[in-house]
Amino acid sequence: MAYNICLRVMSCGCFANPNNQFSNSSSTNPVYALLFLHGRFGSAQDKYVVDIRKKDLIVVAFDHRNHGKRLVDQQRTLVWSKVPAKNDDQHAEPRLIPGIPIIGCPDYTKLISQRAASSDIPFSPPYFPVSFPTYVGTHDPAQLAYRAKDASNPFFGKKVLVLSGKEDKLVPWVASAEFVDGLEVWEGGVKRVVVEEGAGHEYTRVMQKEAGVFVREWLGL
Repeated sequence: MAYNICLRVMSCGCFANPNNQFSNSSSTNPVYALLFLHGRFGSAQDKYVVDIRKKDLIVVAFDHRNHGKRLVDQQRTLVWSKVPAKNDDQHAEPRLIPGIPIIGCPDYTKLISQRAASSDIPFSPPYFPVSFPTYVGTHDPAQLAYRAKDASNPFFGKKVLVLSGKEDKLVPWVASAEFVDGLEVWEGGVKRVVVEEGAGHEYTRVMQKEAGVFVREWLGL
């Protein structure tokens, strides 16, 4: 199966450097960094990553495990093996302000349990160690107080743009909908959701435009 450039961008986020310590001494502008994370089969060396250039914007990109210069066995990225030793052990990564999950999912358990079932893999050891649900329960966004309207909500004040395809079969919107619908960003926060009709697991032109506008708005460009 061929994967085009649209499938490679999964998420990005930005953080500001309030002390402006990396700025040119003649500049009074703040310095921003864009964390640009590629998707499955992508690489930090892909042209669309390398070509991103903005004034006063630092772009940070790196290869995920078993991708790009860290590639060991591409087959491990395709789907689970029934031999646990052949599976990639990780499929993943308060200064972050905006975040743009692109054809991603905030509910790991809901998404991966569906994938395990489709691969005829039990959602239990040795594929999922006993300690793993505990870790997910502590760190997964869907397990945090994302609905709360007080300081316990780690998403308060965040600026979030969600980009998904309505017909995505690999990361179906249904796995994200409950979280996104209930996400509370409170005063000063932004939640913008684009679920594109007719789009599958792809980074479409519409999504690219929405992401660009979102980043420019945050930077005040």
